Amino acid sequence: MKKLGILTGVLCILCSCSRPANQTLVGNDSDKHGCKGSAGYQWSQLKNDCIRTFEDGVQLSPVSVSTSAAYVLKVKDKVEVFEASVPGSVVLIKQNDKSWKNGVWEVDNVNGKYLLKKNGKVIYQN
Repeated sequence: MKKLGILTGVLCILCSCSRPANQTLVGNDSDKHGCKGSAGYQWSQLKNDCIRTFEDGVQLSPVSVSTSAAYVLKVKDKVEVFEASVPGSVVLIKQNDKSWKNGVWEVDNVNGKYLLKKNGKVIYQN
């Protein structure tokens, strides 16, 4: 009887330690490039590597009320924009020494400060 009680107790402990099948492990969230979002990494098209935008890019603050920042990463003659409404990032092509553009997105460098525009309207700056 005593052995049955011990065996039951051990089985209960082992069962309580198991993880439900539908639960994901923290840190087990690699994207298709192997970047771990839970550690702050995301894929950079320009660097062809996983980066932390808050370490490698320039943080821009919203001009109007918003809860998120945007980041600009300059590599040679291109600029990569990381913004919450865009999945991944957008690469902008150099227009002149102080301007990069791709569709509705534009980045201007005015007196060493970046302005991020969407449809011609400044939405972020640093």
